[in-house]
Amino acid sequence: MHTKCNNDVFQVIDRSQRWSYDKTLNHAKEVFGFQNLQPHLKEVTLSDGRIVTVPVVDFAESMRSVLDDSKVMSSLMSGLDPDTFRPIVSEDDHENDSNATIHDKDSGYLYRQGIKLHCPSPDDIDPVHVRPLPIIMHIDKSHCDLFGNLSVAPVQCMPAMIDIDAQQQVSAWRQIATIPNLSSGKGKDGKKAKSGLMNLKDFHKVMGVALSSFVDIYEQGGFYWIDQKGRTVLLKPYLHFFIGDIAGVNEMVGHYNNNNNVQCLLKDCKCQQEDYTQTFPPKCSQVTWLELSQCNSDEEIFDLLSEKGLVTERDMCDIFQDADFARSISKHPIRIAFDRLPLSDPYQGVIGLTPQEMLHMMGCGVLKYLIFGIRNVIGKNGTNSRLKGLVNALFPNVKEYITKNSERDVCPMSNRNGFFNVTSLTNEEIRGNLLGLVILMQTTYGRHLLSPCFEKKGINYDEMLETLCLVLAWERFHLDPQSRQDLLDAEEVTWDLQLRIMRDIPREFREPEGKIPGSKGWTIPKFHSMQSVSKNCLKFGCSKCYDSSANEKNHKYFVKKPGDRTQHIASRFSSQLAQCDFNRLVIERSYDYIKKFCSRDHNPVVARSSNVRVPTQQYDDSDVEEDDEEHDDEVHANETGAGEHVIGDPMVTNLGGHCDIDIVVDARTKRLTVTHKWKSPLKRALGIDPCLHLHSTVGSYLLTKHQEHNVELPDKVKLTAYTHATVNGVKYRANPYWKGGEWYDWCVVRFPETKDSNGGETCLAHIMGFYNYASSGMLTYKTIEMEGVDASEAIGRSDDTLYVVLHCQKKYFKHEALEHTFFRKFRMMDHSHMYILPVTCIRGPMLVVPDIVGENEASKENYMTFLSRHHMGPFFKHHVHWFKTGIVHDIDEEYLDEW
Repeated sequence: MHTKCNNDVFQVIDRSQRWSYDKTLNHAKEVFGFQNLQPHLKEVTLSDGRIVTVPVVDFAESMRSVLDDSKVMSSLMSGLDPDTFRPIVSEDDHENDSNATIHDKDSGYLYRQGIKLHCPSPDDIDPVHVRPLPIIMHIDKSHCDLFGNLSVAPVQCMPAMIDIDAQQQVSAWRQIATIPNLSSGKGKDGKKAKSGLMNLKDFHKVMGVALSSFVDIYEQGGFYWIDQKGRTVLLKPYLHFFIGDIAGVNEMVGHYNNNNNVQCLLKDCKCQQEDYTQTFPPKCSQVTWLELSQCNSDEEIFDLLSEKGLVTERDMCDIFQDADFARSISKHPIRIAFDRLPLSDPYQGVIGLTPQEMLHMMGCGVLKYLIFGIRNVIGKNGTNSRLKGLVNALFPNVKEYITKNSERDVCPMSNRNGFFNVTSLTNEEIRGNLLGLVILMQTTYGRHLLSPCFEKKGINYDEMLETLCLVLAWERFHLDPQSRQDLLDAEEVTWDLQLRIMRDIPREFREPEGKIPGSKGWTIPKFHSMQSVSKNCLKFGCSKCYDSSANEKNHKYFVKKPGDRTQHIASRFSSQLAQCDFNRLVIERSYDYIKKFCSRDHNPVVARSSNVRVPTQQYDDSDVEEDDEEHDDEVHANETGAGEHVIGDPMVTNLGGHCDIDIVVDARTKRLTVTHKWKSPLKRALGIDPCLHLHSTVGSYLLTKHQEHNVELPDKVKLTAYTHATVNGVKYRANPYWKGGEWYDWCVVRFPETKDSNGGETCLAHIMGFYNYASSGMLTYKTIEMEGVDASEAIGRSDDTLYVVLHCQKKYFKHEALEHTFFRKFRMMDHSHMYILPVTCIRGPMLVVPDIVGENEASKENYMTFLSRHHMGPFFKHHVHWFKTGIVHDIDEEYLDEW
């Protein structure tokens, strides 16, 4: 904080007068007006007499701090008027448009419903000065120790007007309270003596204190805020929806959390356990805006929801008079903390504001059980362990094949445990392991190992693989923007997909035996929740809006890192944690203000005179390789320097892995003599040779063209080769030594227009290397093939084009066809057929793996490509269209499997 500018904030001080940490924070709090964000400690007496401390932050000040952040507020949802926070398109126009895109939160009907309920726009009120403030809330437990004693449940809030991308950033969220560990200090006997109902009542008593500031602001009619244009605005806050895992949400709404002897497993519907796998279509169904708009009174809406098999606020009132009814819908007859909050759904209450989100429903639920199901088809428990071992032994190979691709948008596989052990894996790793298992099952060796197991059970192997692909695509379909009609059609297709899952990946009901846990098969809440996702998107926006992945990452900033700065005393942990989070906000705001005055690396200057020596940084071989590839050896596009060539195409942003190659051509014998010199000292020390196909292809091309046009070839051809290039923001590698081995990326390439062809065909290609000519006097692809220049004129031209050497597939490729099949098997040309094309012909990255033909053997000719994560949604969308219309999309034979 040493700057001569802005002395009202910070000033230069002598080294002996440096402020302490606390003094600096106190000064920053005064400068930026953060005093009111200081957490207040409130004590709550529990039912057993213990007293816990709940840190609570002023709700209005928390929201003001977000609204005053220009970076966050620049990401307002595009469908809102920035001066009123209200949707630009009217409710009738939006909801009656069947082709309307359901994407951000304002595209769900709940957004407009909440505004009409809590902040309508009568003629006598200026909507600019009175605005709605819908709030998204997230509550989930997190801990800082191995045993859970240092656990808390941060209450995170965010204004719902912020768009879906900014919602993923921690700067958009504020922690308004921290729920302490209510079990701490009871001991084992105390935990057993206290009933679950009393624990739940204690939880809601504490939650009521945590939400007290929110309730107070609501009862006062809102709070005032000065917007960026200096206008005083009255904001009317209300709860838009709530994000949490299934166990946490059940606590919030008073639903039973134990699945044993429970009639209704899911909090928001009245379906019984036997209905989950035996009744299709399900008895319950979410309502749409059109159905609600046709009701003439609140009573009709309650009747409609009951007919749909959904739990309503009317039912939650009845449970206090009828204990049997409360048990029938698996609800505790208690007053929950959310009863005092303003809610955007007055008919289902907080139950209708807690949709099941993808992270826990799929990644930590259905996808994990699919892997368990595949394992059990192979053999239950220890049965067929040899085959399971063979499959798990292929895990590192499949992971390496998937990782070494230019397309990086794929869920990462775990670094341990193989395919079938998914314990202690993250949500993303479970997704990645399932995709890797599906890829393995598509290979020749995978089919040989696993298809007999499924056929023995009477399961069609190919249909089972299609089901797994559909499940992965179904999840992505609902995370991405979709049209309203497609989501309506997807509900019935989801029912069919659930039937396919039960048919192709069976899970048997099993009672627990000793240490072996039992299984309820597919009679689980997460599986039943799949059927409501499509219509939940119509209510809340696409499922990414209420996915908790970002909030789980926020625990790192709200709990994990601040937790390391506490004393790790359970009774003080929540209060110290809240204070550390407050300090974090002050420091971040201060740093944003002064960072323009800091050094680029944000470190103090170590030495100011020449007689002070700074020790040389120590690093190992891997650091040398990383520096060589990513920093030291990069040539930026359109920049010149000593010995550098200008790369003329603006799509190429940087190059790396510099290697000078000299090709001496013997015109009589047609033999090539190649010498090279790497810029990287590591590659020179290891004796790494550049890719053979690179210089042999260039030499053969030049010989052929010069003989064809009867032009003498220079005695020596100089090339500058590169091991990676970034094209249109994607880094492509063609490196003979990277991360301990070869790495050659795949891409989609489009052939350019030449004098002999119109071009435009696309195919998959393996990148062998990048290069440009460091000497002149050659007939190059650009001058001869593309520009059609006469050989006598072309020989005198210089060519600064960056070229790529490609090994292409035998047939052509079309990505639209891949979206209908998910997988595509293809064959490669012989290595004698290589192509030299300008690097601008690369159209995009691809995921490609070789066909595994043996335990440690992969094919050199047969390969498979498959959809990346952001392209999986259209596969399910095409399946929806086929299911509703029965029309099969015709794919040209040119784009079908080749082996």
